[in-house]
Amino acid sequence: MEKKNIAVLAYFEKNLGDDLFIKMLLERYPNVNWYLIGAHESYKGMFPNMNIQTISKRYFLLNFYKFDALINIGGSIFIQTPRWYGYFIKRLALTLPLKVLKRKVFVLGANFGPYNSNLFEKSYNYYFKILDDVCFRDSKSYNLYRNINRVRVAPDIIYGLNTDKYNVPTEPNSMGVSVMSLINRQNLRKYNKDYLNNLSESISDLIKRGFNIKLFSFCKEEGDERAIKDILTLISPSEREYIEVINYNGNIDEFLYQYSKVESFITLRFHSLILSQLFNQNIYPITYSDKTINVLEDCSIQDYLHIKNITKINSERILNYSNKHNLNIKYKSKSSNQHFSLVDNFLPR
Repeated sequence: MEKKNIAVLAYFEKNLGDDLFIKMLLERYPNVNWYLIGAHESYKGMFPNMNIQTISKRYFLLNFYKFDALINIGGSIFIQTPRWYGYFIKRLALTLPLKVLKRKVFVLGANFGPYNSNLFEKSYNYYFKILDDVCFRDSKSYNLYRNINRVRVAPDIIYGLNTDKYNVPTEPNSMGVSVMSLINRQNLRKYNKDYLNNLSESISDLIKRGFNIKLFSFCKEEGDERAIKDILTLISPSEREYIEVINYNGNIDEFLYQYSKVESFITLRFHSLILSQLFNQNIYPITYSDKTINVLEDCSIQDYLHIKNITKINSERILNYSNKHNLNIKYKSKSSNQHFSLVDNFLPR
């Protein structure tokens, strides 16, 4: 049987969460010709056993008739930005030619918002109606568009990640920190100074209490590594000996292996929260976005700290509130696979 040609629209910037989405998609359907729109050539090396080509949006628009489907996979892909209408028009330009030819278009793994305009919401109400499938990852997004029969909801795709090969003994008295940069986020940069100062103070206190600290960067492009360097400058040289830095640079398996060894985690990055649940780690969540709060509410987790209240963080609070949130991960893992249920009917596995 001739292999289907599937185009993928995603965030190709070596961000761990998005790369895990891509990994799970490609590995689920190995007998497909994949075309990654806007991806760097290095993505072919990340998945060497897959049939991958990297293409530009221009190439896709000029050759749309060659493709059997478009899969848009990602998390925060429907955010209202100052120029959101331009992104919306580009999204239509990628979608409508395929729909004219009755080809499939899927949206997997997303949340909707944040947004503050009725026009933004209504524009996507039109857009979702012309697609074949839209599967959100949180109830709040789903409830906005539940009147559209093509809209569904399932737990975040990463809940379905097979973690068997990363099951290693945890290192006692190890505390991981998912570090992210606030500088490039307009609504968060005002908290940056307090964030760096209070987090570094908490790390110093944890070291004094006998903890080994591991600082994890999920995305260099978004400034995580720079934020880690800023934190380290605020910590004494003698204490830095108890700190290890783990940077993600496309090495998914090695990064997850290092992540899984940690006993407890201060989770700030969205997918650090998901991964720490999968690895059954003690969790102290810090939130910076409604997307994290929505998932915490779906998980019935009420003990978390919003980034705007970061001055309240301290080692005592971290140790008192971090615990294993006993979720039925097997249920969530099985349910998260529902994101792919309609694609399963279309692509061979």
